[in-house]
Amino acid sequence: MKPLFVISCPIDTYSGYGARSRDIVKAIIQTNKYEVKILPQKWGNTSWGFIDDHKEWAFLKSHILENMQLPKQPEIWAQITIPNEFQKIGKYNIGITAGMETSAVKGEWIEGCNRMDLVITSSEFAKKTFETMQYEVKDNQGNLKGYLKLTTPVKVVFEGADTNVYKAIDSNFPINIKEDFAYLFVGHWMQGEFGEDRKNVGLLVKAFYETFKNKKNAPALILKTSSGVSSYIDRNDILNKIDKIRKSCNTTNLPNVYLLHG
Repeated sequence: MKPLFVISCPIDTYSGYGARSRDIVKAIIQTNKYEVKILPQKWGNTSWGFIDDHKEWAFLKSHILENMQLPKQPEIWAQITIPNEFQKIGKYNIGITAGMETSAVKGEWIEGCNRMDLVITSSEFAKKTFETMQYEVKDNQGNLKGYLKLTTPVKVVFEGADTNVYKAIDSNFPINIKEDFAYLFVGHWMQGEFGEDRKNVGLLVKAFYETFKNKKNAPALILKTSSGVSSYIDRNDILNKIDKIRKSCNTTNLPNVYLLHG
């Protein structure tokens, strides 16, 4: 009988963590070493229904836990999420996270990692950040009791692209990009006024326009983005945001911004 491997993750969401979840779960299923079960979770306000919309992922449905209930304590428990949500549920517990591409992580993230037996992250940079961060722990009187630091081992699993899917294509591509060079941004354009959205996409577009306005042979900017849903309304909202920023630049000689929505 195969060991029960339960994975809690946003498997059915339109999100970066959803894509990460599908890739990881598929790889574990393909090892054929475990009885793999999925406990679907939400990811912020991003929409559900990715599996129904993409039939090549329909095989995942047979692995989703009925009634969202664990049949027993799993031999292996994994969570694909941010570390403060990590919980010790199985006999062996794995936390899988992108980490943060910055020089510090919260103390709550270190505590979450320490609840697990193994942490897997996406880059050597994130691994180093987890391993080098530490915080002073003080009592109610302000006396130093010790330090909060990582005690769980961290491994890096490379995340690449399938070159059978992502490759050079012919000129029949739906977006006719005339520029020889283009910058690519991939991420959600979430709520907030200009300069206040979490990934700062608005300021990215503004900086691109201002940097390359009135320039000959300017590059293009490709935005692969949405606000977390795939709808015509959302696409129009994104286009209106781009147009508003474009009109604020006080010139008509601006580089091209292309939108890949969804």
